[in-house]
Amino acid sequence: MRRNNHRLAQIFILVTYSLLLATWGWAQEEQFRQPAVSGLFYPREPEKLEKMIKGFLEEAQVPIIEGEIRGLIVPHAGYEYSGRVAAYAYKLLKDKKFDTVIILGPSHRVFIQEASLYNLGGFLTPLGIVSLDRDLIEELTSPEIKPHIEAHRYEHSLEVQLPFLQVVLREFKIVPILINNVETHFCKLVAKKIAEKIKDKNFLVIASTDLSHYHNYQTAENMDKFTLGLIEKNRIEELAESLKKGASELCGAGAVLTFMLLMQELGIDKIKVLKYSHSGEVNFDFSRVVGYSAIAFYKEKRDFLSEEVKKELLKIARKTLEVYLKEKRIPEFKIENPSLLEKRGAFVTLKKKGILRGCIGNFEPLPLYLQIQKVALSSALNDFRFLPVRFEELKDIGIEISILSPMREIKSLEELELGKHGIYVTDGLRSGVFLPQVARETGWSKEEFLRNCFLEKAGLPPEAWGKTAKVFVFTAEVFSEKEFP
Repeated sequence: MRRNNHRLAQIFILVTYSLLLATWGWAQEEQFRQPAVSGLFYPREPEKLEKMIKGFLEEAQVPIIEGEIRGLIVPHAGYEYSGRVAAYAYKLLKDKKFDTVIILGPSHRVFIQEASLYNLGGFLTPLGIVSLDRDLIEELTSPEIKPHIEAHRYEHSLEVQLPFLQVVLREFKIVPILINNVETHFCKLVAKKIAEKIKDKNFLVIASTDLSHYHNYQTAENMDKFTLGLIEKNRIEELAESLKKGASELCGAGAVLTFMLLMQELGIDKIKVLKYSHSGEVNFDFSRVVGYSAIAFYKEKRDFLSEEVKKELLKIARKTLEVYLKEKRIPEFKIENPSLLEKRGAFVTLKKKGILRGCIGNFEPLPLYLQIQKVALSSALNDFRFLPVRFEELKDIGIEISILSPMREIKSLEELELGKHGIYVTDGLRSGVFLPQVARETGWSKEEFLRNCFLEKAGLPPEAWGKTAKVFVFTAEVFSEKEFP
């Protein structure tokens, strides 16, 4: 009996030990990377952290990017210094969704030769858990890209990006990669490897870097302006050479070069510097500053409308005018193309032998074919500047249609791009609109474009902007009958 009890005890010990080993192994496998700079680079308290980030995002006045955001270059200093700059990039991600987010950054504490992954559990921040894209991490693991847990353990360059992502994206998975190697051939190998695995995914890639370090502000601004010029012009080889010579400085040089080569590999060649600043503008020590910038890489958006849809909308506008002016009824159309049901704002401009004969629009989104019928009739009949159009005139009148993007409020002229943006000025019951093509046709400066919209269209003094008046910008896809003989 004692022998049996002893045997049972041995079995119990073995089973317990096995379970402990299994549990320990599972815990190691699911190990979450703890925050290393929480309370130092950004607030430890979740409410305070989220409030700070949302404040930065609200302050950032970003330009309209006509295309798909696929890459960002952002700084990684303490939020007090670089958070406002980073917000210019992260604001572009609001309400967007991505299958995976790859974050590239430098290793400040641990020497690494290869690109280094983190592949255990996930990352913790005060705002919760950030999950890893385990499948993609496994696919990327190779001689050039290897797991290196210790390199990530206390590294801040990737960590400081996560709370921003948690606020603007909410749900996402990451692939964290540290890279210090600046040799172009190595960066190309890593870029090609990543490109192969994400080319068919809805991806975002982030490169984490600060710019020049500890020069006086004039030297820093000159150096950083030169570096940002190379990046914005996509001159990768020149940037690599400039870094070697010391004419440019990036603490995340390997990450940025890999990032730019990756964007090139994926055909993403539109680049815009969103914001530049340096630490002197925060602590007022202009003798030794660190530079920060936010940069967007995007794929230019193709026209929303196909040639077929444009032709159909022009036919709808003309047929509506012909039938109504002759028979006083609005014709019905059988709509088969779903693009004609897309809800958008629009303007219709009528020109008689090249001279304006009517122009009215509607910002309220309606199904396109109904919108065009509505504003075409309004342009012909309700433009107070002209007598109503007669049926006999139609043969001499050309039709131009402008399909509008959503509007965005701006706070300064720096955000206005002539020829690209239209403007909508409003103050109480008074408002006025200029379409983007007005600037091209008149040759006005930004100041003239804005002033004339205030005075001529809205009947407001320009100085009302910033007091009670607001200014919004929008883009337009413009096409006319003369384009479709």
